[in-house]
Amino acid sequence: MLIFAFAFILRDGVWEGAKWVAKVRDSTCSNCSRAVIMKTIRFAIKNTPTNLKIIDLYVMFAVFTVLIQIVYMALVGSFPFNSFLSGVLSCVGTAVLAGKWQKFINNLHTS
Repeated sequence: MLIFAFAFILRDGVWEGAKWVAKVRDSTCSNCSRAVIMKTIRFAIKNTPTNLKIIDLYVMFAVFTVLIQIVYMALVGSFPFNSFLSGVLSCVGTAVLAGKWQKFINNLHTS
């Protein structure tokens, strides 16, 4: 079965696809994609209400706090594991609740 599949791949010319991808990659410019990304970010910042930005910052803070707790546990150890678990779960819980709150507020703005 494997020999048949290998023969089929060689017969169809998998390298033709790789040549096409290389050709497309050469024809695109990296500055074009960077400009599109920057334009999208500017549009999102301009059109997002301030209270949704604040909620986004809070969610990012909660996720960053979880990451700090995980790194601390990895470096120091997990002696009081219940403390680590409560800290991580409280941050995750508040991030989830803030995300739901953001969705609710976003629905109020779009309606």
